[in-house]
Formats: sequence, structure tokens, C-alpha cells
Amino acid sequence: MMRFASKAVLLMGVGLVSSALSLPANAEAVKLSFGHILDTESAVHKAAVVAAETASSCSNGALEIEIFPGGQLGNESALNNAIRVGGVDIANSGTFFLSNEFPLIGISTLPYIFRDRDHALTYIASDVMEDIMNQWHEKTGQYLMSAYYGSAFHIMANSAYPNPDDMKGQRIRTPDSPAWTVFPSAVGAIPTPISFGEVYLALQQGLVDGSTMSLPLVYAQKFYEVVDYMNLTYHSFEISFMIVGEHVRKQLDDDQWACLQKAADSYAMTAQELNLEAEDSLRETMTNADMVEFIDVDVDAYQKATESVIDDKIRSGEMPEETVAAIRAL
Repeated sequence: MMRFASKAVLLMGVGLVSSALSLPANAEAVKLSFGHILDTESAVHKAAVVAAETASSCSNGALEIEIFPGGQLGNESALNNAIRVGGVDIANSGTFFLSNEFPLIGISTLPYIFRDRDHALTYIASDVMEDIMNQWHEKTGQYLMSAYYGSAFHIMANSAYPNPDDMKGQRIRTPDSPAWTVFPSAVGAIPTPISFGEVYLALQQGLVDGSTMSLPLVYAQKFYEVVDYMNLTYHSFEISFMIVGEHVRKQLDDDQWACLQKAADSYAMTAQELNLEAEDSLRETMTNADMVEFIDVDVDAYQKATESVIDDKIRSGEMPEETVAAIRAL
């Protein structure tokens, strides 16, 4: 399974494979559904469009990827379940949700396991990541076709949380996955599971005090309309994947599968580039527009408040010490 490919290699590969494929007269293209939960302006959707174009071009029209944005095929949990039973062919998902089925893949979600963004990017391209992706396939039968950097996660809220003690007793929205509750629980907040599509209303009505969220999503989903502060905790870095169901591999011949891999590589490359660009520019954009107030929290204090989490996971046997050490050594 390839994680990433350079643009030169990608384009050369597309040309080589497409020369071996053609759609016979009157033959119907193989249609694959691609579901995700974000809107059409998101990096995920834009990358999915690139993937669909790559698959079609590579296969001379033999592969057709139809994209269903905005949770049309279900929320992230539902999409992951649908992949398993063949109800959806392709989906985007991240390590937080995938850890429900395979805890080891959630090792990258642990608070402050990465020193910074560059460390997370190194991990994505590492043999450690590749090995975990292969273990996922052995465990589930599904294919993690490519991995990419999603974004850093922070806490958007109607209060400033410069120190971890400020979060005690605060109701912090999380997705409905145990991995998401680790950080707020560790700093004494109250994790409150709410689906992504209901976050805006929950904040607007005061059902929660804040939410874990990435900066690109705060901007794209206009959450700045219902929160006042962006607390820059950098407590985790989301890694996301293009997932393909086992049933799809059985459906495609080797040439078509190679084209789908090219599409997955283009997907990861595009999404990662867009996410990095957004992270690098949005603070200035949002500050200039007076959308939210950015709080540069005491990251060292947050790290200290959560440092026992990883040690506890190792002691309990939930996370292998050698894998943690391998990530930290990158």
C-alpha cells in the first residue's frame, strides 16, 4: 500500500497504466461510491474530485467515482460500517474513528505524541505508519490506500483556556469515538459526544461550551459565528486516509486496481497540500476579519497535564511501548 507519491511519479504511472486499459464498446464503467461528511468547499471534497478525475483518466473511463459529500451516505461511523459490509466503496476517515476498530492505529491521536507538525508529517511518510496501515488491512480486510495530514486540533470555545485548569468542568464537544475523549478528560473537561452536523447548533444554543476542532474546519463551517476564541492547544494532529472496501478489490482487475491506487495517491497529495496551505494562512485571514480571538495557550502546561496518558496506555497494554518509542524517535 502506497502512502504518497510525487507528482512526477503519479503522472508517469497514470500514463503507463492507461495505455493498457480501454473501455470496450458498449461496456459500462465500474462505478464506485465515495462518501465523506464535509462540504464541497473542503479539502476532502476537492481532493476527491481530483481522485475521480485521475481514476477516469488512468482507466480511459473504465472507472467512475461518484462523490457523495456532506454526510449523504451517513456520518463517519456509518461510513466506516458501510465500507465493511459493501454499502459504500470508498470513504475518507481518520485515525480517531478508525481506532474504534483497531486501537493501534489510534496511537497517533494520543495527546502530544508528536512534537510538532513536522514530526507528524515525518510519521505519515515513515515505515512505522506503513506497518500500521498493513496491520489494519490484516485485521479488517479493508485497504488504507493512502494517508495524509489532516490538521492540528485545538479547542474552539466561548471562553479562553490559556491554561489546562481553565478547562475543568467545561463541556467540550467531541465526536462519538472514545479516542476523542482522551484529551478533554485528561484536563478535567466533560467530553460531550455530538455529531459533526449538529456542532453549530449545539454551540449556538449553549449545549456545550466548546469543541475540539481544526482551524480549516472552523473557517469552512463558519463556526466562528458561534464561538469567540480559538485556543491553540495543538494537542493532536489528525491523520486521515482513503479507505477502500475489500469487496472493491474483488470487483476490479489488476489494471483497474492500479488506477485506483493512482487516484488514492493523488487524493492524499491534494488534500495534504490544501490542508497545509490553509493552516499556514487562516490565522492571519481570520484575525484580520475579526472572526475569533486566537489564544496562544501554555502548551508546556497542557503537555504536563496530559503526560500520564501515554504512560497509562503503555502500562495497560493498550499501546505497545516499542511503537511509541519508534514514533518518538522519528
